[in-house]
Amino acid sequence: MNTLAKTSLALIVSLVIGMATAAGSAWAQPEPDFGGCPGMMGGGPGMMRGEPQQRWEQMQQRHAQRMKELEKQLDLKSEQQAAWKAFIEAQTAWTQSMHGGWQSWRGATTMPERFDAMAKTMEQRLPTVQDLAQKAHGLYDILDAQQRATLDRFTAGSNRFKGKGQNR
Repeated sequence: MNTLAKTSLALIVSLVIGMATAAGSAWAQPEPDFGGCPGMMGGGPGMMRGEPQQRWEQMQQRHAQRMKELEKQLDLKSEQQAAWKAFIEAQTAWTQSMHGGWQSWRGATTMPERFDAMAKTMEQRLPTVQDLAQKAHGLYDILDAQQRATLDRFTAGSNRFKGKGQNR
């Protein structure tokens, strides 16, 4: 395994461990009362309400809307469409690889078994992340300066990749 792959895997495993730890802490707490406020954690409709399949479908719809908006903002030329399509396909494959991954950890009864299952799942997902990175480079390389700036703004820092597109 090359250095990039090892570094990527270590980063992914660290993120998963952090998320698993945070999720365990959150589950141990009583559900807060937000006074029936709608929103992500409130009593009304929001991201954390509903069945897992329903949440998955909503997430896919939001993602598709964001990507349509980004494509519109990029104002891609015909010769850039193939790279855009390849990027979207790689992104879809990566997203699909993430869906339901936690289910592979369900059968684990001990903490070491859970972490072994998580690590195995991350190793299996690494090729999709690497493919997505390759397609992202391919897209970025054919964009003009204005398009790159638009893409950079859209994906900046804690916005796009945490689900809050800059232009939402």
